[in-house]
Amino acid sequence: MSQRIRGAEASLNLIVDGDLKGGSFAKVKSFNLTPRTDVVETSYLGEVEDDLDVQHHGYDFDFEIDQLDAKAYDLLQVIVAREKLRLLHPAINLVATLRFRSLLEPSKVFVLESCFIKLDAFSFAGRKEYIGAKFSGKCKNVTTLM
Repeated sequence: MSQRIRGAEASLNLIVDGDLKGGSFAKVKSFNLTPRTDVVETSYLGEVEDDLDVQHHGYDFDFEIDQLDAKAYDLLQVIVAREKLRLLHPAINLVATLRFRSLLEPSKVFVLESCFIKLDAFSFAGRKEYIGAKFSGKCKNVTTLM
């Protein structure tokens, strides 16, 4: 049996202002986390080789859900209403959990802290297709709990 994990061993939870969002947000189809990292070269007079420096600027993420209810639209409305009133963006955290098949490898829990999120699209397809939504965002810090 393969020790590689699949989507069944992973989960993603969205927490907005301390409230764990369920419903549509429990039906995550895909999730991507991309570090924003630059490798910068600097040249100095009198030196033959450039100095290299790694600069980390946070993370980009995106995820896609299937619609069960209006929670995706409701979150969009909360964000828009706060922007119109010049209030702070909601406190949004994402919690990604990976459960490994090997008994020797403990689960890993990653918390994406203080995220800024936006609704990219609602997707309506064919008559028999599910209605979905795509979100993307950015965060500065990811903390590993386990």
